Amino acid sequence: MNFLLTKYIYPIDAPIAISKRNNFSLDNPRTEKEIDAIYNYISKSYDVNHEYDMGGPRVPVENTPEYPEGNVTLTNTLQLFKENYGGKNRYIKSFFSKNSKDSVFKLISKMWVIARFDDKGSSKELEDRFNQLRGEDPEARFFTILNDDHPLVSIPKKMINFSTLLSLLIQKDLEGLEINSFIIQKDFERIEDFKIDRKVNNSILEFVYFAHRNKVNHDSDYWSNFHFAKDLIVIESQKLDSIDEENHVKILESVSEILASLLDVFVDQKLQVVTLTSILEMMLTHNPDYNRFNVEDSISKQFKLKTSLVLYLYDPLISLDETHKRLGEIYSQRSSIAHGNFSALEKYIQKKYREGLKDNPEYEKCFVIEEVNQDLILYIKVVIEKFLEDPGLIKYLKKN
Repeated sequence: MNFLLTKYIYPIDAPIAISKRNNFSLDNPRTEKEIDAIYNYISKSYDVNHEYDMGGPRVPVENTPEYPEGNVTLTNTLQLFKENYGGKNRYIKSFFSKNSKDSVFKLISKMWVIARFDDKGSSKELEDRFNQLRGEDPEARFFTILNDDHPLVSIPKKMINFSTLLSLLIQKDLEGLEINSFIIQKDFERIEDFKIDRKVNNSILEFVYFAHRNKVNHDSDYWSNFHFAKDLIVIESQKLDSIDEENHVKILESVSEILASLLDVFVDQKLQVVTLTSILEMMLTHNPDYNRFNVEDSISKQFKLKTSLVLYLYDPLISLDETHKRLGEIYSQRSSIAHGNFSALEKYIQKKYREGLKDNPEYEKCFVIEEVNQDLILYIKVVIEKFLEDPGLIKYLKKN
């Protein structure tokens, strides 16, 4: 088994299966080798001697004359976490008692939640091969290039795709939905190599924030705080595992791969419109008869009608007319972007920008396309949830 780092820091008494079909699970590091690898990586990344802008803001490890008692540190944060969560979780209490003599980063390393995957013994094969080469020539330096189908490339990628889909399903903040993954590594890497990792540092900062309270203050807590996320992860992952493999797994694998392609923070907002719309098209529309229909017009009609229906089944209180209108707006912008009709796109942006300014003097033009993507993410979440609940319905809508 091998692993990738997640954004979560939380003691787990036993592995949590997130896909029995794929042999993916969440766990803490259990061996000294695993713990030391994480310790070396995060302690170097978090080194407060580095400038903050190199790795994001960081809370000092302990109080100093320059940062006296009363200020937040990682040391007093761990104590607060034990007090706030230990009473609700016996394992947390015993975990801190058992590891009371560990340093701050050693303790955090043991608490770091990792996503395990079965690498089919490939990392052991690589390690043995490198050891053999070093024995033959101790002074030489070696590297290897892995093909896309190598288990250390293909399996972590599949797990990241899966976690992106799962992350969307466990988000409860419907107004702040985002395409994200609780796995913070892009792919399998040797975490022994030094790197200032902003995501690692941000995970520690988020842990500090949540250590000070053990109640839900906002719907976003359900995704961000592992104390609340863990139960949702189990529920949603069981739904994903229950989907009929022969007929439906490939659909969700395709959706998860497309969603994961948007994890890059530099993805253009306009590209997101086309990409997110394509997910709804893939799940709900079919190719019309080229001899009978204007293809794009027919797909547009399917898109509006079928998506409206699924959204109505999810929430019968919505206005079907307003929903249909909004879907028409969105598909028109998708078409303008896909066909390079940027004058029509700019006209739409200007119109919505003026409307936005009436309600909010600080409204910005960039919000127009961001709001399109925000709506698309919500629609995708609803369609996937309905697919998991009743795959036959989504299959019927797609065919007819």
